[in-house]
Formats: sequence, structure tokens, C-alpha cells
Amino acid sequence: MRINEQTVRDAMNRRLSALSASPEREARIRQRIAQEEELNMKKKLSLVLVVAIVLVLGTVSAVAAGIVFSSRADASLLADQAVKAAYGLSPAMLGGYFGKTIEEKEDGSTAVAYWGIEDLRYVLGEYTVTVKDGKATVVWSHDGESTVGGLDAEAWGVDQLNDMVAWDNAHHDVSGYYEKAREIAKRHGTLQAATASLSLEEETEALAARYAVDEAASRAAAKLSEAEMSAIAKQAVAAAYGLTNEQMALMTCPQDIEEYYYYNICDGKPVYSVWFYLTQRPSTNPNVFPEFTEGDGIYVVDVNVESGIVERILYDSTLGGNG
Repeated sequence: MRINEQTVRDAMNRRLSALSASPEREARIRQRIAQEEELNMKKKLSLVLVVAIVLVLGTVSAVAAGIVFSSRADASLLADQAVKAAYGLSPAMLGGYFGKTIEEKEDGSTAVAYWGIEDLRYVLGEYTVTVKDGKATVVWSHDGESTVGGLDAEAWGVDQLNDMVAWDNAHHDVSGYYEKAREIAKRHGTLQAATASLSLEEETEALAARYAVDEAASRAAAKLSEAEMSAIAKQAVAAAYGLTNEQMALMTCPQDIEEYYYYNICDGKPVYSVWFYLTQRPSTNPNVFPEFTEGDGIYVVDVNVESGIVERILYDSTLGGNG
């Protein structure tokens, strides 16, 4: 897979302007994919509140006719449902303001962690879901703390996240809440000092080098056609996120742009990765951001090239600094 900064920028301008997702957002998504296995699980969870939600593993798979999700992908999606049921956080919130890691344990359970990105890490905290035997146990690092007071609260829950979504929709920047988050984090001594980071070009070149060998191995193992795997990926998105036929009709996959469909290795398995984009209220003016609608964003699906099993599915709503 060849990745070039200008290619990414041109592709974004040409095909994805309605989503208002920048090349930096694309780099962040690729980084999340590449680093999913690199867990950073902070053991600072409060046990004041533990919410157990009974879930049936395989429910998502059953909804998708002919589509099979891996146990890892199934647990990830069920964890999303559990956090929403317990704390009210929508997929758009989780996909815009949180990083996510998934770890399968030796005892058969799967640990899924969601943590506030960048300067939002302290105020949003960390949600940890343990999925095992059809049950999901959910805890939040701010359990027991007050979230009253809007953005002046020390802990930000669903009410603050609703305010953040509203701000992003109106202003398309993070100025309405990032400074508040930084002030609170600083008071608690958790504000991380800025560190030098690789440029977008350096990051993409590093990822390209890492993927080169994996891509060749995945291509060699492929038993399904790219058209078949793309169709599976699209059906998986519809089933996993409950998208309507109308929403799916608006879904686009830029198959003429190499960077958005490629062969890779996911959790040791050869996969074909496909990126989809959905915006339901596109703007006719390229200088005006469209209004965010639930379901809008970027979906990345990894399909096993040998079996057709969906190994991983990732959703980024493009909220949280999407300009």
C-alpha cells in the first residue's frame, strides 16, 4: 500500500469534503487501527458502580443475513451497546471523542476500553467493559463523582458530551470545550506535556513500510474477490450499526482511491480493509460544513480474505476536532 500526503489531501478534497474530515483525522484513524493491540489500560477504576448488562453474543451476527463477525468484533460491538445502555453514550460520541482498545483474555473474556482522547482524557475518563458468557460488566473511572455543572464539572458524562456534539455541529472546532478540559486536567495534575510527533508524511510512510509485508501475505492468501469482500463489508456496517436502506444508499466507498481499500493483517489474520463514508445532509457550498446527523462518519471494515468473516469494524463519527 502506497500512502502519500498529497494523495490523501487530494482524495479528501475530491471525495470527502462533505464529511469535513481532515487528512489529520485520516491519520488518526489509521493510527488507531495500527495501535489497537498496544493496550494502555490504566487500573484506576472506581468500583462504586458496576453495571451488569445481559447480552447475547452473536446477536449482531444473527441480524446480518449471511454475515459472520469474529468473536473479537462481536464483543467490541456488544461493548458499544453496553456503554450506551449503562451511561447513555451514543456510537457517535464513542467514535468521536474516545480511543478504543480490545483485548481477548485467556479466560475467554474480552476487555474493551474507551478513553477520552488527548486533552479530554481526564474529564471523560475511561470506560472499561468486560464481555464474557453473554454478559457485559461496565465501569467508569468517574463512577460516584458528580457531573453536575456542565463543563465546569470535574467529570464529564453524557450531558457534557451532548453539549460537545451540539458545539461541534454548530462551530466545527473544539474551542468550546478543550480549554475547559485542559484547565481541569491541569488542576488534577494529569495534563500531559506536548511531545514532538511525526509529521503526517512520516507517519504514513512508517505505516506503509509496516504494511508492505503484511499486504503481500494477505493478497497471496485471498480466496474471495475484492467485490465480494466489499459487499460483505457494506452489509456488516448496515447490520452492526442498524443503518436504514436510505442511509446505506448514501454510503460511499471511494474504490478509485487506493488508500481506502487495501490488504492487511488484523490480529494475525489476512484481511481486506474497506473504508466507507456517510454524510446525510451534504452542503452544496464547499466552504460550509454539513450538519452532523447520527450515523454520519467513517466506517472501516476488515474482512478475512479466506473466510469472509468480519474481523474488525471501526467507526469514527468525525466529531471532536473535525475541521
